[in-house]
Amino acid sequence: MDRSVTSYQRDAGAGDRVPVPPCIRVGDSGNVEVSIEIEDRQQHATIAKITADHVRVHITGSANHDSAQQEILALMAKTLSLRLTNLTLLRGTSNRHKVLVVEMLTTRQVYARLRGLPPPQRRADGQPGYRKGKPWHHGL
Repeated sequence: MDRSVTSYQRDAGAGDRVPVPPCIRVGDSGNVEVSIEIEDRQQHATIAKITADHVRVHITGSANHDSAQQEILALMAKTLSLRLTNLTLLRGTSNRHKVLVVEMLTTRQVYARLRGLPPPQRRADGQPGYRKGKPWHHGL
């Protein structure tokens, strides 16, 4: 597996965290680039799988139409919690392999949002953690 296309090294500073796959990388412009592979004519538009080579996306239409690109951008904007103006399709407007440019996020943030993880929050004392919800009787 040393020379395999799908192998990647563990991030030295990550500790026990899962490393970001090489399909999510920083491009020449300084923005995050995501390699996408499209599977068209599916029942639902979803993020199907994240591998080292690409992020597999299911769409309902045909991959070669303009509506497919709009569907991909809308799905990724919703998944990444970004506006459409922060997303651009760099390459692959007419084939199944595309490169998406994401502005305003780091590679780790993009990977976490694609996996569906909640964003990290700070506790009142400034330490990382998740806030507990308010009790049901709060505000009565």
